[in-house]
Amino acid sequence: MNRKNTNEKRSIAKQASEFVENGDTLYIDYGTTALLFTREILSKKDLTIVTN
Repeated sequence: MNRKNTNEKRSIAKQASEFVENGDTLYIDYGTTALLFTREILSKKDLTIVTN
């Protein structure tokens, strides 16, 4: 994982995850921030995830 700006990326991921609700459909792109975001939403239920 790219170690640059890790704290900032983690903060962005955490804040973005607050907008995700159970049952949502999401497109998740690639990158370290997207990876951290994905880890933040693991507790959500019934998500549909589309990736590249």
